[in-house]
Amino acid sequence: MFTSAETNRLIAEIGQLRSQVEHLRQRNLDLEISLSTISEHGDYIQAQLQDEIAERRRTENSLSKLLSLISSEKEDLEILLQTLTEHSDAIDSHWHQKLDEAFAWQIKMV
Repeated sequence: MFTSAETNRLIAEIGQLRSQVEHLRQRNLDLEISLSTISEHGDYIQAQLQDEIAERRRTENSLSKLLSLISSEKEDLEILLQTLTEHSDAIDSHWHQKLDEAFAWQIKMV
């Protein structure tokens, strides 16, 4: 069997081991709480990022539609400008012709 000194030493060692076990249990609990907190925070951040991505996609789609509309209006305005330019050139040419005729008629009259 064990001597009294050995028994006391073993009891002291058991006490130390129990203390270490309790310390490790507490440390484990603290780490589990930290892990849970980090995980929840990560989930929250991920949800925020997904919301931000969705918002940016909606904005991108809106801007794409707006760009398409503006491009279409630009093409329409370019056609209108071309038509107006051709029409004004035709009117200008017509009035130059009328002016030339008037000068020619005036010269005939003199």
